[in-house]
Amino acid sequence: MKYFKSIVVLTLLIGFPLVSYYYLNEGFHFRKDALESLKAKGPLADVCNSFPVINGETIVLVHQARQSDKNVQQHLNNVALEFKDESKFKIKSIPSTASGEVDLSLSTKIECTLDDSKMILIDTAGMIRNYYGYSLEDFNELMEDIAIVLPRKVQKDIIEKKYDTK
Repeated sequence: MKYFKSIVVLTLLIGFPLVSYYYLNEGFHFRKDALESLKAKGPLADVCNSFPVINGETIVLVHQARQSDKNVQQHLNNVALEFKDESKFKIKSIPSTASGEVDLSLSTKIECTLDDSKMILIDTAGMIRNYYGYSLEDFNELMEDIAIVLPRKVQKDIIEKKYDTK
Protein backbone atom coordinates (compact mmCIF):
# COMPACT_ATOMS: atom_id res chain seq x y z
CA MET A 1 0.00 0.00 0.00
CA LYS A 2 2.94 2.27 0.73
CA TYR A 3 4.25 1.90 -2.82
CA PHE A 4 0.81 2.48 -4.28
CA LYS A 5 0.48 5.82 -2.49
CA SER A 6 3.94 6.84 -3.71
CA ILE A 7 3.04 5.99 -7.29
CA VAL A 8 -0.19 7.98 -7.07
CA VAL A 9 1.62 11.01 -5.61
CA LEU A 10 4.37 10.86 -8.27
CA THR A 11 1.75 10.54 -11.00
CA LEU A 12 -0.05 13.60 -9.70
CA LEU A 13 3.12 15.65 -9.22
CA ILE A 14 5.05 14.61 -12.33
CA GLY A 15 2.89 12.62 -14.75
CA PHE A 16 -0.07 14.96 -15.19
CA PRO A 17 2.03 18.11 -15.61
CA LEU A 18 4.20 16.34 -18.22
CA VAL A 19 1.16 15.16 -20.17
CA SER A 20 -0.36 18.67 -19.97
CA TYR A 21 2.88 20.25 -21.15
CA TYR A 22 3.09 17.84 -24.08
CA TYR A 23 -0.53 18.49 -25.08
CA LEU A 24 -0.18 22.29 -24.88
CA ASN A 25 3.15 22.22 -26.70
CA GLU A 26 1.66 20.18 -29.57
CA GLY A 27 -1.22 22.66 -29.88
CA PHE A 28 1.19 25.59 -29.89
CA HIS A 29 3.30 24.06 -32.66
CA PHE A 30 0.20 23.12 -34.67
CA ARG A 31 -1.01 26.75 -34.61
CA LYS A 32 2.48 28.08 -35.33
CA ASP A 33 2.86 25.78 -38.36
CA ALA A 34 -0.65 26.65 -39.56
CA LEU A 35 0.07 30.39 -39.36
CA GLU A 36 3.32 29.81 -41.25
CA SER A 37 1.47 28.04 -44.07
CA LEU A 38 -1.17 30.80 -44.12
CA LYS A 39 1.22 33.67 -44.73
CA ALA A 40 -0.18 36.29 -47.09
CA LYS A 41 0.35 35.31 -50.73
CA GLY A 42 -0.48 38.75 -52.10
CA PRO A 43 -3.41 41.13 -52.38
CA LEU A 44 -6.70 40.06 -53.94
CA ALA A 45 -6.19 42.73 -56.62
CA ASP A 46 -3.46 40.51 -58.13
CA VAL A 47 -6.12 37.90 -59.00
CA CYS A 48 -9.42 39.81 -59.21
CA ASN A 49 -9.71 43.37 -60.44
CA SER A 50 -12.24 45.60 -58.69
CA PHE A 51 -13.81 42.80 -56.68
CA PRO A 52 -15.95 44.38 -53.95
CA VAL A 53 -14.20 43.48 -50.70
CA ILE A 54 -15.24 45.00 -47.43
CA ASN A 55 -12.31 45.40 -45.06
CA GLY A 56 -12.73 43.46 -41.88
CA GLU A 57 -14.38 40.43 -43.52
CA THR A 58 -12.88 36.98 -43.99
CA ILE A 59 -14.02 35.77 -47.40
CA VAL A 60 -13.97 32.50 -49.33
CA LEU A 61 -14.20 33.11 -53.09
CA VAL A 62 -15.78 30.30 -55.10
CA HIS A 63 -16.36 30.13 -58.86
CA GLN A 64 -20.04 30.37 -59.80
CA ALA A 65 -19.69 27.46 -62.22
CA ARG A 66 -18.48 25.18 -59.41
CA GLN A 67 -21.35 26.10 -57.08
CA SER A 68 -23.82 24.17 -59.24
CA ASP A 69 -22.04 20.89 -58.36
CA LYS A 70 -24.06 19.16 -55.60
CA ASN A 71 -20.98 17.95 -53.71
CA VAL A 72 -19.47 21.43 -53.72
CA GLN A 73 -22.81 22.89 -52.65
CA GLN A 74 -23.02 20.46 -49.74
CA HIS A 75 -19.47 21.22 -48.61
CA LEU A 76 -20.07 24.98 -48.88
CA ASN A 77 -23.25 24.59 -46.83
CA ASN A 78 -21.21 22.75 -44.17
CA VAL A 79 -18.65 25.56 -44.11
CA ALA A 80 -21.41 28.19 -43.88
CA LEU A 81 -23.13 26.25 -41.10
CA GLU A 82 -19.89 25.89 -39.15
CA PHE A 83 -19.23 29.64 -39.20
CA LYS A 84 -22.83 30.92 -39.17
CA ASP A 85 -22.29 32.86 -35.92
CA GLU A 86 -19.36 34.81 -37.37
CA SER A 87 -20.69 38.09 -38.72
CA LYS A 88 -17.39 38.89 -40.45
CA PHE A 89 -17.29 35.68 -42.52
CA LYS A 90 -18.75 35.48 -46.04
CA ILE A 91 -18.73 33.07 -48.98
CA LYS A 92 -18.80 35.00 -52.27
CA SER A 93 -18.88 33.98 -55.92
CA ILE A 94 -16.41 34.80 -58.67
CA PRO A 95 -18.14 35.42 -62.03
CA SER A 96 -17.93 32.37 -64.24
CA THR A 97 -17.51 34.21 -67.53
CA ALA A 98 -13.99 34.76 -68.76
CA SER A 99 -14.62 38.40 -69.64
CA GLY A 100 -16.16 39.19 -66.26
CA GLU A 101 -19.58 40.40 -65.30
CA VAL A 102 -21.00 43.78 -64.52
CA ASP A 103 -21.94 44.24 -60.89
CA LEU A 104 -24.96 46.51 -61.11
CA SER A 105 -24.48 47.87 -57.61
CA LEU A 106 -20.95 49.07 -58.42
CA SER A 107 -21.21 49.55 -62.22
CA THR A 108 -17.77 47.97 -62.62
CA LYS A 109 -16.52 44.95 -64.51
CA ILE A 110 -15.15 42.17 -62.30
CA GLU A 111 -12.36 40.20 -63.93
CA CYS A 112 -10.66 37.27 -62.24
CA THR A 113 -7.72 35.36 -63.63
CA LEU A 114 -8.05 32.51 -61.16
CA ASP A 115 -8.35 28.96 -62.45
CA ASP A 116 -11.89 27.65 -61.89
CA SER A 117 -10.50 24.59 -60.07
CA LYS A 118 -9.52 26.73 -57.05
CA MET A 119 -11.13 28.60 -54.17
CA ILE A 120 -9.42 31.48 -52.37
CA LEU A 121 -9.33 32.32 -48.67
CA ILE A 122 -9.02 36.07 -48.07
CA ASP A 123 -8.30 37.58 -44.66
CA THR A 124 -9.71 40.73 -43.09
CA ALA A 125 -7.04 42.91 -44.73
CA GLY A 126 -7.90 41.72 -48.27
CA MET A 127 -4.82 39.51 -48.58
CA ILE A 128 -4.94 36.04 -50.15
CA ARG A 129 -4.08 33.46 -47.50
CA ASN A 130 -4.40 30.20 -49.43
CA TYR A 131 -5.80 28.43 -52.49
CA TYR A 132 -7.93 25.28 -52.25
CA GLY A 133 -9.38 22.71 -54.60
CA TYR A 134 -12.90 21.29 -54.35
CA SER A 135 -12.21 17.88 -52.80
CA LEU A 136 -13.38 16.82 -49.34
CA GLU A 137 -9.82 17.09 -47.98
CA ASP A 138 -9.54 20.63 -49.35
CA PHE A 139 -12.80 21.63 -47.65
CA ASN A 140 -11.58 20.16 -44.35
CA GLU A 141 -8.34 22.11 -44.67
CA LEU A 142 -10.34 25.24 -45.57
CA MET A 143 -12.43 24.92 -42.40
CA GLU A 144 -9.31 24.56 -40.24
CA ASP A 145 -7.70 27.57 -41.91
CA ILE A 146 -10.81 29.75 -41.58
CA ALA A 147 -10.83 29.05 -37.85
CA ILE A 148 -7.22 30.23 -37.65
CA VAL A 149 -7.61 33.31 -39.88
CA LEU A 150 -10.84 34.60 -38.32
CA PRO A 151 -10.18 37.25 -35.69
CA ARG A 152 -11.03 36.18 -32.18
CA LYS A 153 -13.68 37.97 -30.20
CA VAL A 154 -12.24 39.90 -27.29
CA GLN A 155 -13.94 39.04 -24.03
CA LYS A 156 -13.81 40.89 -20.77
CA ASP A 157 -11.66 39.29 -18.11
CA ILE A 158 -14.30 39.62 -15.44
CA ILE A 159 -17.95 39.11 -16.16
CA GLU A 160 -20.10 40.62 -13.49
CA LYS A 161 -23.53 39.19 -12.81
CA LYS A 162 -26.11 41.54 -11.41
CA TYR A 163 -28.94 40.25 -9.30
CA ASP A 164 -32.11 42.05 -8.34
CA THR A 165 -32.33 42.56 -4.63
CA LYS A 166 -35.97 43.02 -3.75
